[in-house]
Formats: sequence, C-alpha cells, structure tokens
Amino acid sequence: MEEKQYYKILGVPRDANEKDIKRAYKTLLKKYDPKKNPGNEDWAEKRRVELVEAYDTLSNPEARTQYDAIKTPAAATAPQPRVITTGSGLVVKPAHVRTAPAQKKARGEENRAETKAQEALAEKKKRRNTIFVI
Repeated sequence: MEEKQYYKILGVPRDANEKDIKRAYKTLLKKYDPKKNPGNEDWAEKRRVELVEAYDTLSNPEARTQYDAIKTPAAATAPQPRVITTGSGLVVKPAHVRTAPAQKKARGEENRAETKAQEALAEKKKRRNTIFVI
C-alpha cells in the first residue's frame, strides 16, 4: 500500500497557508468533476475522493500537525526509544537511554567549539589587560 502524500495530491508546498490549500482544493475539485471527464468517470471520482481526504487533513490544524509530524523525513530516521512490553501490556522503560553515537559526536564538537571560543575570549582579555612598556 502506497503512502498518501497530501501536499502532492493538492499540488501545494508544505508551508502553504489555509487559503492556498482551499484554493488548490476547489480548483482541482472542478477539474476532476466526473461530468467534465466523460469516459473516465471512475478515475475522476477516485481522484476526487483523494482530494477530499487530503483537504480534510490539511485544512484541520490538529490533523495537519499530526500528519506533518509523521511525514517529516527527520521523524522517519529518528532513533526510537527502547521500550519493553510485558505480556500483560505493561510498558517498562530502561533506567537509562543511550544516545546515538552521532548525537554524542555532535555534542562533543559543540563542546570543543565552545571551549575554543572561551579560550579565545580569555586570550583577548589577557592581551587587553597587558601593559606594554616602551
């Protein structure tokens, strides 16, 4: 089963506002009217059903937020927390959660950059407070 891409169905960008979504929906709804597509009525009707589904999701702020959270590339690749479910349905989370090596590396690089910036600032203050005798 193919995942539905509502923004693509309506032909709008992810950052489209409600007005743009509504305009695209109404335009496409007219375009795929079964009466305007003789011989392809079934196809046009299926297309209209997709349009209605996409519009219902993207015009509702709560549903759109949920859809965006699920469909973002970052959400698909984000590490999932390890959870253990017992036979009775009880969810047990480990006492510690390990971070991904990439996250540790990024944090280490941030710390090094911050340390270098602090050292450079300290050196600058040191030079400013130095009195030169000529």
